[in-house]
Amino acid sequence: MSQRGRKSAKKALHIIANAALYLFLTLCLLTLTLSIFSERSDGAVTLFGKVQLRIVLSPSMESNDDTDVSDFEIKSIPVRSMVFVSTVPTNEAQARLFYDGLKEGDVLTFKYVYSQQETITHRLIRKEPNGSGGYLLYLKGDNSVSSANADVQIVDTDDEMGLNYIVGKVTGQSVVLGNVVYAVQQPVGLALIVIVPCAAIIIAETVRIVNVLAARKRERAEAENKRLADEAAAKETEIEQLKKRLSELSAATQSAELSANNKE
Repeated sequence: MSQRGRKSAKKALHIIANAALYLFLTLCLLTLTLSIFSERSDGAVTLFGKVQLRIVLSPSMESNDDTDVSDFEIKSIPVRSMVFVSTVPTNEAQARLFYDGLKEGDVLTFKYVYSQQETITHRLIRKEPNGSGGYLLYLKGDNSVSSANADVQIVDTDDEMGLNYIVGKVTGQSVVLGNVVYAVQQPVGLALIVIVPCAAIIIAETVRIVNVLAARKRERAEAENKRLADEAAAKETEIEQLKKRLSELSAATQSAELSANNKE
């Protein structure tokens, strides 16, 4: 590879290393921001008390050929997707409006008790008045085609026990973001996504520093060699001038001696 090619490769490597460093710092800043402005509860991150970020770990909402979700805003949700949940308002009047606005096909995240209380994300398949101003919400996973009652969860929005209740409505999802966050939470993923890039950045920066120091050393050596070459050239010129003057003096001396001899 030519010297120009090596310089281009080093420049490209430097740009890539800087870009990776800035991306890592941006992720760190984003993580810090989320830590400051969020609260953590049962594995979810709540932003500003209104939106929860949750990772779906169950396949119950994955696509199924027997379940048509094409007309719904939120489609089926693959495992390890991150869902964005708009939480039920704490104000009672606003909560009533929230439940009034729910419709069949909406995807809800809710707490439900089997042998213990679990957090579930399923689709609303039916909504009925409960006779006291609230609703009975029937929920089921997209991946469940059975008509068995065990596959349907019923949540009363006026449940006085507070064991089965709606957390909020899913307003969006991201498979990519969910998989990235899930991977970071795993030891191997943490190593691959955080530690390895950090090590790569450190190595790249070390190589860059070594190259800069080597380049400066070469520049100093070249400058010193040029100085010595200039001094040698100046001395050579001075010697040539001295030789010329000696030659001129010798010629003048010979001419004077010749003139003196002619006069005698």
